[in-house]
Order: sequence, then structure tokens, then C-alpha cells
Amino acid sequence: MADLTTRHVLTLGPDRVTKRFTSWDRGAHEREWRGPTLLAEYAPGLAPGR
Repeated sequence: MADLTTRHVLTLGPDRVTKRFTSWDRGAHEREWRGPTLLAEYAPGLAPGR
């Protein structure tokens, strides 16, 4: 059966969405940041910046 435990919290604001990780031990935050970082490098302007 799938693990349905959440390891992050989303906060929706008027002009941004913030994803805050509740656990750093599995490196999910690093994997999540890798996607936008690669997009920024290879497709500038496509992914939002910091």
C-alpha cells in the first residue's frame, strides 16, 4: 500500500506558492529544486526564479 504521509506544506499566496518541507532527511528538497534549476539553465524564462 502507498505511503500517504505528507512531507511538505503548501502555502498559497496572492502571487506565489511556497512549498515548505517538513522533513529533510530523504533529500526531497534537493530533488525538487533540481527540476526548476535545470529549466532555468536550459530554457531561460520558462521556470520562475527564486
